[in-house]
Amino acid sequence: MKKRGKTNWLLAVACLFVLWTVVPQVNAKNAGVATDGGMSIYEGEPTEADCRMCHDNLDAFPMLLASNPDRHHALSSDIASDCLYCHSLIWSDILEADVVSYSGNCLGCHEVSAIEGGPATTNVHHETETFAARDCGACHK
Repeated sequence: MKKRGKTNWLLAVACLFVLWTVVPQVNAKNAGVATDGGMSIYEGEPTEADCRMCHDNLDAFPMLLASNPDRHHALSSDIASDCLYCHSLIWSDILEADVVSYSGNCLGCHEVSAIEGGPATTNVHHETETFAARDCGACHK
């Protein structure tokens, strides 16, 4: 009986030692820390490419349900007048007609403060079902 108690005590001490030495190293590995102390999913100011890395990848992020163009087009109630809110018409000498263009700048409409920051901020990513399910690893890899 004494031997088992001593073994359990040594096992507990070993576990505490591992936690004490390994956890800080894991946290240091995730050092892409945002200014509010949370882990950022990108370095520095977000870019169009950062947004598209997730929002255009339905294989990796099936919880998004639809691609960005489909989601944004679904927001439009009057497709005839709303198109020019995001798209512009540019004259094409080759086609001799106006063609639709798109700048593709997410930050033209979405403020940085609304898309980054920790859970206690205005970050809309932390208002999702994925966040509510505490599935942080879905985005923070």
